[in-house]
Amino acid sequence: MFTRIGSTITKAGYNGNLDALELQNSELHGKGVIKGLELLEGDPLTVDVSPGVLLGLSAENYAGGSIVVPDNATSFIWLENGTLSLAASGVDPGGQTICLGSVIVASGVMTFSPVWRMVAGQKNPQVILLHEMLEALNARVTALEP
Repeated sequence: MFTRIGSTITKAGYNGNLDALELQNSELHGKGVIKGLELLEGDPLTVDVSPGVLLGLSAENYAGGSIVVPDNATSFIWLENGTLSLAASGVDPGGQTICLGSVIVASGVMTFSPVWRMVAGQKNPQVILLHEMLEALNARVTALEP
């Protein structure tokens, strides 16, 4: 038996509806960065990624992190399921993987490029508004829980 929120909505039903909305949102608007996730220069040959929100198959908060990059190379920085990785290409491998941009390192000097950065809402900017509405709805329902 499911815990009821109010007299008609179950947690399972509510979560199922959210899952369906997030999948539809991803299919309609495209995956990518919603906010934050900026590439920043960290320690030598280290790229820091600021906290933010991305849309893969669902909206996901990322607390931030860092990754070591090779010198004298161009690296594309990818994020999937909370894990940063590097690739030699900006071509989308599919799945929930999001390209945050690229970094060119020459003799230890870093230059960042947002050219390959995947931004959610490029198909329809309303994706950001929908994400904010879902966050507000979730906060209200959580407040109603016993």
